[in-house]
Amino acid sequence: MNCPICGAVLNEGAKFCGNCGNKLEAAPVAAAVETPAAPVQSAVPTELPSIFDTAAQSVTPVQSAAPTEQPSIFDTPVQSAIPTEQPSIFDTSVQSPAPAQSAAPVEQPSIFDQPAQPAQTAFAQQPAMQQTAYVQPAAQQTAYAQPAAGGGYGGNNYIQNNYTQENANPPQVKKKGKGVLVVVLVILALLVVGLGVALFVFRGSLKNFWARLTKSPDEYLKYVISENMEEHLDAMEEAQKEYMDILAKMDDINMQGGLRVEIDDEILDMIEDAAGAFLANSRYGSSAAYSDDYYDYFDDYYDTDMYDKYDTYDDYYQAEHGSKSSGGADMNLSAYGDIGIVGSYDRKGNLLGLNAGVQVKGGSDVLGVDAVFDGDNYTVYGRIPQLNKDYLMIDLSKIMDKNNQKKVDKVLSATADLSAVSMDSKMLRSMYKRYAEAVLDPVKDVKASKVKLPVNDTKMSCRAYEFDLDDGLFKDIVLSVMDEIANDKDLQKWFEDYLDSLDLGAGMTKPDWDTLLDQIDEAEKEVKNISFDEEFKCTFYITNEGKITGFSMLGKEEKDPHFSFAWNLDGTKLDVELTSDLTDKNDKTQFMDIKGGGSVKKGKFSGDFSLDLSVLDDKVEFSLEDVEVLDKKNPSGTFRIGIEQFMTMAGAAADDIPDSIKKSELVVSVAGTIKDRTFSIGLENGSGNMIKFTADSKVSASQGVAVPSSKESVEIDEKNADTAMVEYLKNSDIEKLVSALETLGLPDSYADQVRQVTKMLEYY
Repeated sequence: MNCPICGAVLNEGAKFCGNCGNKLEAAPVAAAVETPAAPVQSAVPTELPSIFDTAAQSVTPVQSAAPTEQPSIFDTPVQSAIPTEQPSIFDTSVQSPAPAQSAAPVEQPSIFDQPAQPAQTAFAQQPAMQQTAYVQPAAQQTAYAQPAAGGGYGGNNYIQNNYTQENANPPQVKKKGKGVLVVVLVILALLVVGLGVALFVFRGSLKNFWARLTKSPDEYLKYVISENMEEHLDAMEEAQKEYMDILAKMDDINMQGGLRVEIDDEILDMIEDAAGAFLANSRYGSSAAYSDDYYDYFDDYYDTDMYDKYDTYDDYYQAEHGSKSSGGADMNLSAYGDIGIVGSYDRKGNLLGLNAGVQVKGGSDVLGVDAVFDGDNYTVYGRIPQLNKDYLMIDLSKIMDKNNQKKVDKVLSATADLSAVSMDSKMLRSMYKRYAEAVLDPVKDVKASKVKLPVNDTKMSCRAYEFDLDDGLFKDIVLSVMDEIANDKDLQKWFEDYLDSLDLGAGMTKPDWDTLLDQIDEAEKEVKNISFDEEFKCTFYITNEGKITGFSMLGKEEKDPHFSFAWNLDGTKLDVELTSDLTDKNDKTQFMDIKGGGSVKKGKFSGDFSLDLSVLDDKVEFSLEDVEVLDKKNPSGTFRIGIEQFMTMAGAAADDIPDSIKKSELVVSVAGTIKDRTFSIGLENGSGNMIKFTADSKVSASQGVAVPSSKESVEIDEKNADTAMVEYLKNSDIEKLVSALETLGLPDSYADQVRQVTKMLEYY
């Protein structure tokens, strides 16, 4: 196939000429190949020349008759003014005698007998001399047209077979079009974007793959441990920053906390019975000292010199007037069905406030205490709100000497910013990494192999990195760590700052860094003399992604300790297995096996496990619920284990335990953040909580501390201590205090004893 404009040789089916860029026209129905553009002819139609007419024409090669092959829509030649008439396949510019074709068309006007039209391509405007450059000499033309690729006979093969080096313009090398360049650029762009996405998504895997490919097993093991540690160090550093922020603001802080106790009636009855039995057998439980007339004979005790005969008034009363009947054994603990102890510590500068109280269901304070310390004036205020609304005030500046006041100042200064004696997050992170490297640096001769690690009933494809731990390596590790300590400037600075914050008593010697170094030197000498016969095979199991998924330490002897731990996270399914055993001096094997698993959803794990201990006859089942997996900074979750599984360990005593307790579960739960955390532990059964203790804490900025005014405080000093205290108690509501104590379960006989204080005050 040739270009109709420039005559360049083209591939079959080409849509554009690679030499001149001409867009090729579709072949006519009566011809299977294109006809090169002819010189402009006269507009007057002429007769179709004879097949034997060999007169030289301009540039018209033999046309092929292949009506069965459909032309391409892209093969569009330069159009003439009258496209309806098809040229004869016998119109040639230079023809040799040829036999008549079987499919001879009817006589039609020649394609050259058309009005001259402007060329549709830039190359159509070339001079006639250039347009006739591809005319073949008559002597070189074959007698028969060559068959075309699709059947029939066409001028394309005719021209190709008769082309010689005598042509003025030989075929040129095909050039790439702009369309090909655009496609290449698009493909390259897609590859770059795809590679970037792959590097982002799989950056950890690619980095790990490159490390495994380029590092020795020794180096790769240390690399993986370091990389796995980084994730945990990130969480530790974040938590340490929050913790340091709290410590740095201890002079402007509010800390609230509380303990709440929930007990059902059955447990309350058991506690009351146990407490009553204790009091009944105690001296005060059976004493008549709690009778209503206990203080009625107080004057007689002193007036009749009975204090010479009896050591105490209680002994006198019991001997002369008291009853030996039992008293005070009954207790009422109904308030403890839902009771809480809450407290708050607030500091603003050197002003510190503390309050605590006992609350029953509903949140009302039954009994409490309030205290305020003014560190600038060395004054302490305190009261029991249920007893007296006024504060007792003690001026410590009148009691303490200057030396003691300086000690108080130093304590207040030191506690204002505890972060000064704590390691900051960056220092702590650096120390973790350096000491990890010190432990791993002596490890040599690591062997790597591909293994199938069994985890419960599954097997996980991973790589095992194994090395031997003997007394030589053990000594090298210990000495490496000691050497790191001796040269640790961060640790030295923290150590010295911490010692400076201490206020040691008289006669106590403060240690220094040089003393610690001397002790390390002595310890190194002892370590070098360590020797033992045991040898262990330590193995780290590492996934293809570079995650540590297991560890084992196995003794080479049967009696040596064995320990292994492995976990397998496959999608959302997590399997865990931990085994350990050792043989004691009596050749008895002690072991512990934990196996189980569950699923991870939204970053939280829940699953069931079995615990097999050598001291138990049967396995113990327990479960974990909503254990935080992603948030390593704020661990949380719930642990559950059945109580009845441990009853066999209690022996015969278990027979006395109610079934409701035996069928219950021990539940331990942790939730919250560093600044707002909740912890609970208790027994649960199908009906709810039997007993539950809940502790919570919250840290925030100071809420402000108020110093009681002089109108609401009574000063106590060395001169008026006795009289002021007696006067304060006389103005107090002792009955309200007794009522609060009774609410909390104080027996009536004990409550009556407190009421006797009012009678005693009459003697002052």
